[in-house]
Amino acid sequence: MVVISLLVVTIFFISFACYLISLCQKKKRHIKDVKQIKQPQELGSNMSWIAVKSSDPASVARFLGLEGTFQESCWHGIEATYDTKKSDHSIFITPAYKGWVLIVGDALPLPLGPAFSDKCTPLLASLSKEFSEAQYFACHPELDFFCWAKAVDSQLIRAFASSDEGSILNYGRLSSAEITLGLKYFEFRGLSCENGDVGEAINLVPTVAYVLALASHWSVDPVSLSEFSNCSTSEGVIGSAPTVWRSTTRIRENA
Repeated sequence: MVVISLLVVTIFFISFACYLISLCQKKKRHIKDVKQIKQPQELGSNMSWIAVKSSDPASVARFLGLEGTFQESCWHGIEATYDTKKSDHSIFITPAYKGWVLIVGDALPLPLGPAFSDKCTPLLASLSKEFSEAQYFACHPELDFFCWAKAVDSQLIRAFASSDEGSILNYGRLSSAEITLGLKYFEFRGLSCENGDVGEAINLVPTVAYVLALASHWSVDPVSLSEFSNCSTSEGVIGSAPTVWRSTTRIRENA
């Protein structure tokens, strides 16, 4: 009986030791997995996006005519738009956030002045006709390119774009949000001569902070979407931009 009791006790301790070893191995794997989780790509700087008043990303994707669409998590979708191997054609439509859906990607057509073929403002107008309101934003500090535009019920209300050469598009009256923000987030870039005038004009250019603050006033700050607690699991729609957009000069190609 003593031998049997010792055998039972030995088997118990061996089993318990195996359990503890297995538990430690699982814990180590878990810690390794946690360390390998990448931080989400922050949406905003060095990107273009359109905010659409909608709660259905799939319907926005259908309206745009994106090609080869499939569902993708918010984190991975945003990451794809920043991938230089995919950014020339990838468009990600985010999950609905605070009543808005964002169309994200450098493949979006650019809002340009009258000397160029402007495919962006007509797109904004058609989106606002379908979804009541659409807003375009762009932040490319390395190129000094910043832009914002708004269309409501198929009508372009406001559009502004600037580059290192100064203002290239300025349509409509200043919105109340622009007036409220004032020049707080603008940068001084020296003086420029004004032909026929005495003295020189002050060069002020927008900043990333200005565009993000304006986006927050008009709809949603995209940075807050990146920090959204369900961003890692909520799904949007990713696809390729329609070919009709692609004749527009790409931002990254000019960097």
